[in-house]
Amino acid sequence: MKWAALIASSTVVILCVAFVAALTLYPPFLLWWELIGLNVTAPERDAKIALARGRPVCYSINAYASYFPGVEGDENIRFCEANGKNFVGTSDLIVSEWHSRLMREAENYATVFNSHIIQHRPSNQ
Repeated sequence: MKWAALIASSTVVILCVAFVAALTLYPPFLLWWELIGLNVTAPERDAKIALARGRPVCYSINAYASYFPGVEGDENIRFCEANGKNFVGTSDLIVSEWHSRLMREAENYATVFNSHIIQHRPSNQ
């Protein structure tokens, strides 16, 4: 009886771990997780907070190659490369409609956020 309970509970634990591992490797889930804590309706507010804290970052999107939406010019691109944060789960391979919607949301957020950071970053950075 004890062995049956041990085997059953071990099986449940293994299945739970496998389920969580599968979710964390699924690009839409990863991107959704990245966007959870961000103010996607007002990215400029998040940018103002990042600047006020002295931690300006630029968000990059993975497509054929990684790029920074809303950032132009070599100097600005270098700044973003040095202070970049990648949206994990973005890709040129869209696996579902949900993933497509999240990709658009991430790109829109990054465009507004990055533009605000570039326009308002201190000149010494």
